Amino acid sequence: MNELRPCAPISLKHILAQELIKGLRAVSDLLLRYNSNHMLRESESGLFLSLCRAFIEVAYPHCATCFGRCYPGGAAIIMDAKGLCQGVSRLLMVSPAREIPRPLNHAEERTVPENGETPVLENGDSPGVPDEPLVTNSDGNEKPTPGTDENQQDV
Repeated sequence: MNELRPCAPISLKHILAQELIKGLRAVSDLLLRYNSNHMLRESESGLFLSLCRAFIEVAYPHCATCFGRCYPGGAAIIMDAKGLCQGVSRLLMVSPAREIPRPLNHAEERTVPENGETPVLENGDSPGVPDEPLVTNSDGNEKPTPGTDENQQDV
């Protein structure tokens, strides 16, 4: 759309609007077809509904805004056709409102990034590394050393 904006041919405004609407309708139909053809688990269902919500609330208006920046009044043409997404909107109304599931907090997932390097926190420490030094017992197990606190007094 950015390449089209400086030289957008006005005579193609309605033709391109219909093509964009056709593409958005295809996405809407695909989402509805996927929902009717697949039995989703609860976690998958929540993610699928989040995808549908993102399409209705983010992607569709964004496409309309971009088209409106290329053509005066173009956003209104696209938004007027938002009725094509009624099936997806009904799907969101019928399904109970759910939050996007939060990822599980496993230590391995937090400490091993995709590039393989050890992550560093803002304070310079590595996550998952204890603040206390470890000592190895005679049986080979590591345990934290008993720390001395400044507020503790020797008895």
